[in-house]
Amino acid sequence: MKKLFTFTTFVLMSLASIAFAQETKTVEIGNGTVYNEAVPIHNWWQRSYTGNETLYLKEELGMQPGDKITALSYHCIYNSAAGGNYNVRIINTTLTRMIDEPIEDHEEDTSVLQVPYESTIYGSVHLDPYSADCWITFELDTPFEYTGDNIIIDIRNSEPCTRRGWVYFASTDCDQCMSIAWRNAADEAVTGFVEGYDPYGNYDSGFYGANPDEGNRANIRITYIPNEHKPKIANVGDGNVPSETAPIVNWHLGSYQGTETIYLKEDLALEKGDTISAISYHCISRSANGGNFNVRLMNTDEIKLYDGDDWGDEQNTDLSLIRLNYNDTVYANVQLNPYSAGNWITFKLSKPFIYEGENIIIDIRNTETGQSSYLCEFSSTSCVGRSICWWKANGEDVTGFTSTYNAGIGPTSVSRSSNRCYPNIRFFANGMLGDVNNDGIINIGDVTVLISHLLGSAVEPFNSRNADVDSNGSINISDVTTLISFLMSNGN
Repeated sequence: MKKLFTFTTFVLMSLASIAFAQETKTVEIGNGTVYNEAVPIHNWWQRSYTGNETLYLKEELGMQPGDKITALSYHCIYNSAAGGNYNVRIINTTLTRMIDEPIEDHEEDTSVLQVPYESTIYGSVHLDPYSADCWITFELDTPFEYTGDNIIIDIRNSEPCTRRGWVYFASTDCDQCMSIAWRNAADEAVTGFVEGYDPYGNYDSGFYGANPDEGNRANIRITYIPNEHKPKIANVGDGNVPSETAPIVNWHLGSYQGTETIYLKEDLALEKGDTISAISYHCISRSANGGNFNVRLMNTDEIKLYDGDDWGDEQNTDLSLIRLNYNDTVYANVQLNPYSAGNWITFKLSKPFIYEGENIIIDIRNTETGQSSYLCEFSSTSCVGRSICWWKANGEDVTGFTSTYNAGIGPTSVSRSSNRCYPNIRFFANGMLGDVNNDGIINIGDVTVLISHLLGSAVEPFNSRNADVDSNGSINISDVTTLISFLMSNGN
């Protein structure tokens, strides 16, 4: 019995270890063999502080919002004389290259740095002298939550280098500047540079020279825990009521306009912790012009934006009716071209929104005055109290209204949405289900990549999470038919 218990315990522990191992994934970026002595570790400058920042793009990462990075690994290809202590900082960013202007060698303008010293330290690591031709791993003390953007990794030593010695890492040439490095900093905060830290007097302090259109970057393996929430699409509303005031009001020439709509948790089919990455609306009649709009979202326990049918004064200028503030987070800034009737218009969020299990208010307002006075209608569902709009505001911040912006149509006010309705909407959560090639758009290109994958071709990038379009846990021909059906209903 004791032997059976011991064996059973061993099997269960082994299975638990396997299950745990399956929780992590690794993405490898870069396969070049260029030698780089400054990234990710720079250990040449005895008694000085050194560091670097490196950019990796979301297309290369192939990760989903909510994934948590737990470790970074780099390929050391040449022995170092010494190790050291280092801090690892990481930020999400929309930058696609590190610099737009050249950096001269020894330049000391620290404004080129993107990761503030005050940023979270995700890992404090001590590295012993390396062995040649091995992968060096930085285990993070605090997992870094990925939002779906590009990332910058900042590694700098937390105490002066104690010994002079070269360290080379395998790197890959780039056609953009993806990494910058500095030496002889006065301290880890890089508030300035100090001459004389080079014990041999051969080199000056400052940044290494860099060109915006070239460079190389350390090869990396990034280990992460996948977001436990699968990609999904939540549809709310199935009415065919035309609305020209939500989600976009573009009627009043020369004025600022906006809308707010509340969606209830019982309609959302989302789970607490889902990350909303895009929203779509169904345009049913064309607009003469598009425009530039900011999108804000908030979780709320409110169930209505106003009570009952009695709105009161048609020129209601009570700004407290508008729930979101101008200074609240902007989750998307979108430039919309003239719409085509019958299409779903998608707003891709630049910063994923975390759903907290409550109701959601979506605020969309134009960032510049209306360029036309033509209607744009969206399919909507009848309701009371779920949507408001405003027009002739004196600015996007809606600090007041200006009647002179009236182009001869309607009062200056906050109003109910036309026809007392809310716009039908699709929420894309935890990625974009159907975006198989990871380019942020769902179109025929995703069908082509999915079919190629099923035929056995090696296609890159290929997002397996987004490829399970019917969400049944496997990728097969059913996903192709589901994706084609979705595109046809989407007007693409």
